[in-house]
Amino acid sequence: MNKLRLSYTLVRNWKEGRRDDCVKNYLHMDTFVSDRMRLGSEFDLKVEESLKVLSAFPPELGNIKWENPKPKLQITVDWPEDKRFTVKGEFDAYSEPAIIEIKCSATRDSAEISNDDQLSFYFLLADIAGIKADYAKLFRYDPSTRKFDMSLVWKSVRRMEEARTMINKYGPEIYEYFTQEGIL
Repeated sequence: MNKLRLSYTLVRNWKEGRRDDCVKNYLHMDTFVSDRMRLGSEFDLKVEESLKVLSAFPPELGNIKWENPKPKLQITVDWPEDKRFTVKGEFDAYSEPAIIEIKCSATRDSAEISNDDQLSFYFLLADIAGIKADYAKLFRYDPSTRKFDMSLVWKSVRRMEEARTMINKYGPEIYEYFTQEGIL
């Protein structure tokens, strides 16, 4: 039996009814990249390089220093509630005990973005993997104003249960669809 590799993006796309995006994401197929998405990816690489070399953010994010940061930390765990799945996530960075997420957006601020399910998903993933993650710091950089803001998000049982519910609800649906379509 092939295991389904669930990620936040896959589950979110499924939840939003974007089946084609689920397949493209899962099979690592090329997708449309807007100029804003390209700029966001370039900024993401700049932050990653700065963390690797200087253990600090670039000037656009205030040169904030981090203790032993791990950029692009990838975590994969077997899903304990359904052996058909593994769950994978990639934190933009991790500096114990903080998950660090970076967004590049002119339309939504960090407080608004912090209400998305992504951090809930990451808290649950870290918990299952035994990684100490007490909180997340979400930084949002606005390239049009060249300013950033930050939100602090605490790990909570409620957030992790919401993520667990999403995985348990949509995981089996995705598994069945991918099996029927011959993707798994």
